[in-house]
This record gives sequence, structure tokens and C-alpha cells, in this order.
Amino acid sequence: MIKKIYIGNIATYIPGVEFEPKKINFIYGANGTGKSTLSKVLSNEISSSECNIEWNTGTKEDVIVYNKGFVEKNLQIHKALKVCFSLGEENTEKKREIEEKKNKIEELLKLNDNAQSTIHKFYDEQKKERNNIEDICWYIQKQYGEEFKSALTGSRSSKRNFCDKCIEVYTSLKEDKVLSLEELRTRYKTVFAKDASKNNKYLNLPINEINLLDTNELLGKMIVGKSDTPIGRFIEYLNSSDWVKLGVEYAKKVDGKCPYCQRELPLNIQEDIEAYFDKTYEENKSALSEYEKKYKLMIDKIKKKIQDIEQNKYLYIDNTKFDNKKIFLLSK
Repeated sequence: MIKKIYIGNIATYIPGVEFEPKKINFIYGANGTGKSTLSKVLSNEISSSECNIEWNTGTKEDVIVYNKGFVEKNLQIHKALKVCFSLGEENTEKKREIEEKKNKIEELLKLNDNAQSTIHKFYDEQKKERNNIEDICWYIQKQYGEEFKSALTGSRSSKRNFCDKCIEVYTSLKEDKVLSLEELRTRYKTVFAKDASKNNKYLNLPINEINLLDTNELLGKMIVGKSDTPIGRFIEYLNSSDWVKLGVEYAKKVDGKCPYCQRELPLNIQEDIEAYFDKTYEENKSALSEYEKKYKLMIDKIKKKIQDIEQNKYLYIDNTKFDNKKIFLLSK
């Protein structure tokens, strides 16, 4: 039980008030005299160093206060049913949270409705603009469609189809490539003339084959014979293996004499020279000869393609640029 209560320096309790309550107490007064303040001090809603409650047992006990604050926390008035529910402080808080979330949902639904309204308005404007574009395109089609009908086959069946075709072409059109009406008429008459003939696109040059030939390892290899013999070292010293090789073939026809000076050849020199030009040398020489044939065939193939292009006289080729590039290519 409470032994003594002291309240000071808050609300109407200036100066402070101290009293010892009985087992049952009746406190009354006009509005603003401090009744609610006293209940808030008892329920610990107001905590101040100027206020103190002393207990008989010396130990603080639970205090239950029924006031306006208790009603707000624990009672829920249902307007529709005109009844009052006691929910407890925790449940009342949950109820309040539910109401807040309901209000939030209503706000979001309102925002969604506004967004949907904006989207529909945008679609309506888009549809209106599309109709305007279709009308403009169709008006132009009526002016020039018949004049260019062969170029517009399949696009003049309806406003929508013609507009779709115009948009498709426009997205790929480069500004610097736009032709005047007179230029279009000239090209149209050329392309759709009754005596017009079709030019097939010329075939590309065999660049991949050329690149493969240019990477042949023989191009970076010196083809020589065996250098581990005295005659081999001498031939390499002179750097004249081709000259000596040619001499060997002639020496077979001059009965033991040097094909160059006609003197008698030393014994076994013919065999030593032939040994210098061993199997590896012959294989490399043969491979190089084969490579040379393939390269010549490739050059002839390129020249033939260039000649075919020149003879066909393709209208879409800039002949001046073509001639300059042809000269540069053949020089390589």
C-alpha cells in the first residue's frame, strides 16, 4: 500500500503537495486542478525527480490506473456497431497498425488509379498521333503512289501497312543519303524500265586463299644443301649453290670436264657436289616450285576476276576508284 505521495514542480503542483492516502480515497476538483496529473504520476506516465511515492513495504507495487490514456490504449470504439471493445494495450496497438496499413493501401490504390489514368491518357495520345502519321503518309501516297507503284508493291493495301513501311524505311535511312524527288524519278525510270537488265553482284576475290599462300614457311627459309662436307662449306662460302647446281646438270653432258672452264674435273668431285644437294634440298626445292605454280595460278585467278568485273561494267562501281585499287593490288 502507498504510504506517502509527494508531487512538486509540475502542472498545478507549485509549490509541491504531500499527503498520506487512506485505503480508499476520493479526490475531486474542477477541470485543470491536477486530477489527471496525479493519475499519470501514479501510472508512471509522468516521471520527475520532484515526484515521489513511498510504499509501506518499501517495495514498489503494480499500480493500475483507469484514465483517458488507459481508454486510448485499451479500448476501441466501433462506430458501425456502436459498441466499445476492450482489447488490451497490445491488441489496440495492432489494431492501430492495421488501420494505418489500410490507409496506406488506400493511398497506394489511389496512386495506382492515377497511374492507370495517365497510362490510358498516354495510349490515347499515342493512338491519336499514329492516326495523324497514317493520314500524312497516305496523303503523300495518293500524290505519288501511282507514279512509283512498281517500287511500292505490297505496301499500298491500307493506311496502316503503308505507314508501317514508311516507318521501317525511315529508321534505316541516313540523312546524307536522302534523294530529291527528281533523283528518285530518274532512278525509278532506270530500275523499272522495260528494257532494264539485272546485274548480278560480282564475286569477291579469294582473300583467304591469298593469305594462306602468304604464310608458307618456305618463304622464310633458305634452301641449301648439306654443309658438313668440304665442298659443301666451300659452296656456302661462295653463296652460289644455284650456280653450282646448274653446273652439275651441264657436267653430265661434257664427259668429265668443267662446264664453265672446260678443264678436267678432279676425281669424285661430281659425286661430292651431287651429295651436297641431298634429299632434303630436293624436297624443299620441289615444294618451292609447287608453291610458285600455286601462286601463279592464284594471280591468274585474281586477274580473271578483275577482267570479268571490267567486262560486265557494273553500274554501282566507281570506275576511277576501281582502277586505282586494281593497279595497287596487281603491283603487290
